[in-house]
Amino acid sequence: MLNFIRKRKKPTESPPEVILEEEREETKESEEVKNTDEIDKNYIETKEDEIMNEEKEEEVKIEEKVAAENDNAIKEEESAEEKFEAMAKAFATERNIAESDMEAGIKVLKDIRDGWMSGELTTDMLALVMRGLEYDKAVKEAREAGEIAGRNTQIEEKYMRPIESDGLPHLAGSNVRKNSTRISSIFDLARHASQV
Repeated sequence: MLNFIRKRKKPTESPPEVILEEEREETKESEEVKNTDEIDKNYIETKEDEIMNEEKEEEVKIEEKVAAENDNAIKEEESAEEKFEAMAKAFATERNIAESDMEAGIKVLKDIRDGWMSGELTTDMLALVMRGLEYDKAVKEAREAGEIAGRNTQIEEKYMRPIESDGLPHLAGSNVRKNSTRISSIFDLARHASQV
């Protein structure tokens, strides 16, 4: 191209045919550059299309993989639920739990699971779990309280018997009839009923 510029500056040195020939060569060169540019542009577009197609194929593969994993997870979850329901039926039968009570228990478990999965846990769910965790302690305390109450009852039966009198007045100055009895508890009533 520099040759062309130099030659144009000196038109007297070159005949017009040479100038025309040079212009044709320049036109050819510019067409070749245009063609090369178009080829490069087409090549780039082709490569971009190939890359986009590869990316789309990868996305499709990833989506298919995720869908397959989701399907497997759903099947595993359904299988686990079926196994759990079978175990729950056996548990209910073994412990003589009513079916409606068992369904209510399973519903509570599912509510807790759904709350956990969605992040919407409530204080009611926490209170339910805490009562379950404290159950053994509460039963133990109730058993101890029952034992104490039973001991107290035995003591009352043994030491709080009705007073049987021989008919003589007590030194405290009260008049008590002969063979009169004072009934102090329900156990005394039961004992008195069995004597009559």
